[in-house]
Amino acid sequence: MPLFWTPSSHCDDDTLRARLEAATAELEFEIYGLVTWLPLSANQPTAHLLTNADERWKSVIMNRDLGQARAIVDWCKTHHEPIAWNAEAMPSLDALEGPANDGRMGRRHRWSQGVRDSLGVDGILTLSRSHPIGVEEAQRKRFMFRMLATKAHQRWLGHVRARTIAELPDQLSPREIEVLRWFADGKIAEDVATLLGIKLTTVRFHATNAARKLGAENTTSAAYRALVLGLLHRPID
Repeated sequence: MPLFWTPSSHCDDDTLRARLEAATAELEFEIYGLVTWLPLSANQPTAHLLTNADERWKSVIMNRDLGQARAIVDWCKTHHEPIAWNAEAMPSLDALEGPANDGRMGRRHRWSQGVRDSLGVDGILTLSRSHPIGVEEAQRKRFMFRMLATKAHQRWLGHVRARTIAELPDQLSPREIEVLRWFADGKIAEDVATLLGIKLTTVRFHATNAARKLGAENTTSAAYRALVLGLLHRPID
């Protein structure tokens, strides 16, 4: 399967799109939609979409208030097995995908697999086509689909994180990361000062700077955002 590359191989956005398109075709589907939710806000994660579907279909995928779609999302976030579904079961999508659609709307028959990275960041890969998914086919392709979803989510989330970090007004310094690590462990400023052998005012200075750079309201939020972005796991020079 084209998407099974080694972790060290280079993969930019265009390469990821091409590999997803090839893997989708290999599984005998036509359209893919990969959604990753980056939870910089724990209550309102931001959805990031990668798909070859029509623009109108993208707007439906990203509509978080669509009740029927929320049921599919909830299933994928709470089950390890993929779910097969169709537009007829979701009237709002069925109407959108009437017989006049140009074939790039996402098709009527879909197969969705939920995935989650090591930090608990959710994603869903959905493959779509015009004819149903049989039980025997689903059983035969289930493992390949799950592996595809896992690899795709890993790569797409890596791209999303890298873009988000690049868009920060300033990058975190090694000392700021070190301070945030201790705050993430539940230490208070006085503890961090003792552990690092620095002044309390210095700890507060670094914590304030880190929060500003991450767009966080306080140190707790800054430590959480740094963790979600994978910054706390980076080696410190």
